[in-house]
Amino acid sequence: GASRNIAHFMIPFNRPPNFIQRLKLNTWQIKTTHSLFCKQALERIWKIKINFVHWGAVDTKMFSPQPKQNLILSVGRWFSPSGNKHCKRQDFLVKTFKKMCDRGLKGWRLALIGPVDQGQDNLDYYSRVKHLSRGYPIDLLPKTSFSSLLKAYGRAKIYWHATGYGTDAATNPQSVEHFGISTIEAMAAGAVPVVIKKGGQPEIVNHAVDGRLWQTQAQLIRQTQELISDDNLRQKFASRALKRAKDFSLNQFCQTAKKIFNL
Repeated sequence: GASRNIAHFMIPFNRPPNFIQRLKLNTWQIKTTHSLFCKQALERIWKIKINFVHWGAVDTKMFSPQPKQNLILSVGRWFSPSGNKHCKRQDFLVKTFKKMCDRGLKGWRLALIGPVDQGQDNLDYYSRVKHLSRGYPIDLLPKTSFSSLLKAYGRAKIYWHATGYGTDAATNPQSVEHFGISTIEAMAAGAVPVVIKKGGQPEIVNHAVDGRLWQTQAQLIRQTQELISDDNLRQKFASRALKRAKDFSLNQFCQTAKKIFNL
């Protein structure tokens, strides 16, 4: 009965709403979501009008570059790839890093930070990737404090993101990254994003300006290797990434919120 009801869609569902959901939708005057990717998917599949895209915010004062190490970082929960879950594809990142090491990469580490979600299938997936990582400079850190996470962000030179690799974003949009707040956090700490060109990631990263976007493993390896081989190039991207992260400020978030609530 409110004069202004607002529904925020967190997931770009791959199935249209049922009859009951259709009835409910009629009672919400304003509909929002957190990326252009989600907006396009929902408008196409749910046949609804998304009134506002409300990007997530990062308090960039919490994140700061530290003395950099030869570290590639990826942050995200552990979800099994089975059952259309939101798998972060840590297995793919480990295989990619191993291939780089086998081709001669030395002196670098890969760190995968994030808790294992509830469920035996998620734990089994984590165990498989842990076994896959043995013998290589790869750290799996499922129980990391926030202060340690901030240090890892600050020390990392490169940030990897692969959610949605191997899936069709058109038919299965919920399996790719809906937005990608961790990428912004990494950029705010001076890590150069080398992330998949799917979901909300292209809304954050401007290719060849403040980071890199890839579609294949070969591109991921080549783009990462370029940054490893040319530290001046990496520093140039890092400086631009710091500036880009500020576009997702708390102030900007609040300004959009005021428009949504008609304040």
